[in-house]
Amino acid sequence: MVVADHIFTRSPKRNAKEDVYEQLRTAIIKGKLKQGEHIVEMDISGQMGISRAPVREAIRLLEQEGLVIVSPNKGACVSGLSLKDAKEIFSLRIVLERFAVNLAVRNMNEEDFERLYEFIEKMREAVKEANSTRLVEYDLKFHEYIYRKANHNRLLHVMGMLNTPVRAYIAATNPFYSSLDEVADSHIPIVKALREKDAERAAFEIERHILEVGEQLLHKLQN
Repeated sequence: MVVADHIFTRSPKRNAKEDVYEQLRTAIIKGKLKQGEHIVEMDISGQMGISRAPVREAIRLLEQEGLVIVSPNKGACVSGLSLKDAKEIFSLRIVLERFAVNLAVRNMNEEDFERLYEFIEKMREAVKEANSTRLVEYDLKFHEYIYRKANHNRLLHVMGMLNTPVRAYIAATNPFYSSLDEVADSHIPIVKALREKDAERAAFEIERHILEVGEQLLHKLQN
């Protein structure tokens, strides 16, 4: 239930629907609202001092992103990540990320490669600190940076929607990497291929990386 543990406050800088959407989405992605937890329109509207209509609209947007499930009898609740969901997400990510690196390789310069290496270094720091949450954060930032350099707005939008349920799952559970030490270094061949303007090898390396991560996530979901 959305109760006192989850206080929603009204921000005058956004309209009511956007305000509810951003606060709910953040709570889900950061693991504050967990799988199966009910989202009660009346609780949120009461806390924020607004009508239930914008709350209902925000929940509908979150349903489209796959973060919320709405059923006639149970209302809205935070969705989880099923084995089928994960298989679909990672199989589609392979296709789209190969496409992304083929576009991005044309637009990247030395400053971009240094930025990607910074994300890898941040991952290494997170491993040393045994901070798996921070590791996942910079892993996602690495990939998001490549999507942005592809200069394809619809691709960026679709990839954001694909990764959102995975991000929420990771926040709500223990990370699924079998070896944290390997995570950061597995990104290096991708950057090297991009730096050499070798689109074919970059696509191969990013597919290999996604397959490795996907297999570990599927293994966790099966156990």
